[in-house]
Amino acid sequence: MPAVLAWYYATAKVHFRLSPSKTTSARQAMANHRDRFAAEQNDHSTNPAAWIAVAMFPCIIVNVVAVKWYGEAEFIMASTKVLLLFALILITVITMAGGNPQGDAYGFRNWGNGNFIHPYRAEGATGNFLGWWKVVLYAGFTIAGPDMIALAAGEIQNPRCAIPRVANLVFYRLVGFYVIGVLCLGIICSSVDPGLFDAIKNKKPSAFSSISVLPHVINAAIMLSGWSCGNAYLYSASRTLYGLARDNQAPKFFLKCTKDGVPIYCVAGVLLIACVAFLVASDSAATVFFWFVDLTTTALIMTYTMMMIAYIGFYRARNAQGMDTATLPYVAPLTPYSSYLALVLGCTAVLFVGFDTFSPFEYRDFITA
Repeated sequence: MPAVLAWYYATAKVHFRLSPSKTTSARQAMANHRDRFAAEQNDHSTNPAAWIAVAMFPCIIVNVVAVKWYGEAEFIMASTKVLLLFALILITVITMAGGNPQGDAYGFRNWGNGNFIHPYRAEGATGNFLGWWKVVLYAGFTIAGPDMIALAAGEIQNPRCAIPRVANLVFYRLVGFYVIGVLCLGIICSSVDPGLFDAIKNKKPSAFSSISVLPHVINAAIMLSGWSCGNAYLYSASRTLYGLARDNQAPKFFLKCTKDGVPIYCVAGVLLIACVAFLVASDSAATVFFWFVDLTTTALIMTYTMMMIAYIGFYRARNAQGMDTATLPYVAPLTPYSSYLALVLGCTAVLFVGFDTFSPFEYRDFITA
């Protein structure tokens, strides 16, 4: 099971997360400026694949140099993401109170008239539940990342002190940034606004387009976020591949490291697989992206579910040998009950992933689910 889990984890990170998530966000952000410039110059000759290559280049550079430079770059880009989220919250509060060019104090208007939740594939309470459950499954696509704490432990100074401190911040990061950030977006954008899909398919202006300069700032922050995401997943996938080679579960040549300790062949192998990102350069970029989202969601839910099984086994083995948890540098709150709850939720999610692919049946959706 450990080898299977490691391979599945590495595949999920590089093939599904690294490829579509960071390249699509970075490519779309750069394409917005490209399209404005092209309209002015009457030049539409730039191939979208060029923007994907540009999006991948910083990730390659950061991951082939010493890990300390990866840490510095990630610190800068992560700080930018934090500032972006704080700005999003601040702008939401100001604009919903009337601080916008139109002077419209819209408040929670976008949640009215039945737009707070929409039925999905059914009517009434059943449709509302299915709609909520579909959103929960898509939320699994965005929640990945806390596992990076454990992966980075081997290359940071004094991990016994640093890891517990960072782990304690994960909960507040998820609640403070993800939940409140999504809440703010729901306040700004109506769930029935056709511009939401136009933004994906046709790169329409964002909800901030009425405020001068702000869209450019948001685009720049999105590009940095895309690069940060790509850096993290390239790092995690290459280190997982290195661990597999060290445990004789992957070819030994992956153990080759540079003088700075970078597993260069692992990074190169991961980048070769990540070239599947060029599929997003097609005219059907939105369709391909959602294929990757479905594949990633399934892979990550299964990976985290297997992690819970492994951890519960580890916990029970320690108890069987009379080992005290007080000797560990960090113990998660509500252990082991939180792990059992996560296992139940993970198994439930695995069983019902892709529940909507059978009616109407579409073989592409069925395969990617």
